[in-house]
Formats: sequence, C-alpha cells, structure tokens
Amino acid sequence: MGKILAIGALLLMTAAVACSKKSNNAGPSLNSTDQQFVTSAGYNNVDEINGGYLASTNATDSNVRVLGLQMVSDYGNAQSALILLADSLGFTVLSSPDATHAAELNTLQALSGIAFDTTYLRYQINDDQAAITLYEAEQSNGQNAALKSYIAKYLPVIQAHLVAADSLELRKN
Repeated sequence: MGKILAIGALLLMTAAVACSKKSNNAGPSLNSTDQQFVTSAGYNNVDEINGGYLASTNATDSNVRVLGLQMVSDYGNAQSALILLADSLGFTVLSSPDATHAAELNTLQALSGIAFDTTYLRYQINDDQAAITLYEAEQSNGQNAALKSYIAKYLPVIQAHLVAADSLELRKN
C-alpha cells in the first residue's frame, strides 16, 4: 500500500507543479461560479484518484480492483485536462484532497476484505452522485464555454462510473 500512496503522492506533486505554472495566455477569466466549479471538480478528481489507488490494491473483489484502476485512469485524465484548462484561464487547480475525503481515505486505509469493498463502493456512489450534481449545476449556471466543453466530455464518464459502482454494490448485497 505504501507504493500506491507514494505513486499517488507523486501524481499530486506533478499536478501541483503543473498548477504552479501560469500561462501567459490572456483568455477570458473565470467568474466566482466557474471558479467554485474548478475548485470542487479538482477536489473530486484528486479524491477519486486516491480512492481508486486504494481500491486497485486493497479490494477483495477483482471487479472492484478494476473499477479502482479505471477511476485512477479516468480521473487522472480529467485532472490533467482541468489543470490545463484552468491554467489557460489564469486559475490554479488545487491538488490536495478536501477534509471530508481525506477522512474517508483514512477510513478506507483501515479497512480490508468485504468491509473495504462495500465502503469503497458506497463512497464511490455518493461521490459520483455529488459530482453529477456539481457538473449539471455548472452546465446550467456557469458562464465559461471552455468549462462547458470540459463538462460535456467528462459528465458522461462520471455517469458511467455511477452505473458501474451501483451494479457492483448490488452484487455485494
């Protein structure tokens, strides 16, 4: 598990370095609604990457491990795209987990077996539902066209994750 956390830390450090580089592109700025979306989406991406790493190594069910790997891949791509987009708009994406998800990650690290699998899936479903709400709200209320394009690309991915996690949870019950 130490290797997984080290890889996650390396990914986060890479993202932090990428975040610290400001673009000279003077594109349109982000209003407060768009800024809040970028911040929340960045937290969500980091949380999903960290949880996915844990699931890829700690899950008992091979399908949950595969889902974890998928989360790392998909949210890694989403985070990279968000960082590039935000940088082009002069905004920094945070690369650390929020307090709630840091606590969930600590809970997951203490679990094993079926308890890990069911808790991870429950967290995954809750996070996907919250992310879908976040993305749909930004799609409706946000002002930035580039963010709306980002949402159009990644919202269907999150919706597919919800279906996958939900079907795995149903198998566990």
